Amino acid sequence: MVRKGYRNLSVPDALIKELEAFVEKSNGRYVSVAEAAREAIREFLEKEKK
Repeated sequence: MVRKGYRNLSVPDALIKELEAFVEKSNGRYVSVAEAAREAIREFLEKEKK
């Protein structure tokens, strides 16, 4: 079940594996794939606004 105010998003396995490796190499900057994905999406949307 998804928490209220959230939605699920399907992501290909290959992309998840890349994100997992990125999180591991982030030296604690990111603690989860979800956190890294949220920040990447926010940055993408900010760039698109310009």
